[in-house]
Amino acid sequence: MFDKTGTITHGRPSVASVSVLATEETISLPRLLAVACAAESGSEHPLAAAIVAYVRKVMGEGAEVKAKIRDFQAVPGCGLRVAVSDLEPMVQALEEAEEFNNYVNLRKALPQE
Repeated sequence: MFDKTGTITHGRPSVASVSVLATEETISLPRLLAVACAAESGSEHPLAAAIVAYVRKVMGEGAEVKAKIRDFQAVPGCGLRVAVSDLEPMVQALEEAEEFNNYVNLRKALPQE
C-alpha cells in the first residue's frame, strides 16, 4: 500500500527504534518506557497502540500494563495529558526483560563517547 506521501507501507504503525534525549540519571529507559506505555494505554490512536505493543513485546510474553492512569485527556494536535502511578511492577519487568538486558550489554560493549 502507498500512503498519501507515496511511501510504501504495510498500513500498521510500529516502533522501529527508541531514542532518548535525557541522561540515565534523569530517567531510566525502563521507567521511560513504562510511563509511555501506561500513558498511551488509555488512547485509541494507532501510534499509541504501536507504543503499547512495543513495550509489551520488550517486557515479554504475558506481560500486562498494570500501572494506573487518571485524568486522561487527548489534546488535539498536541498529544495527551495524563497522570500515571504504580509503575514499579512495569519498570521491574522491563529491567528483567531479556530484550532490555541485551540492549544494556550491547551498550557496555560499545566504545564510550
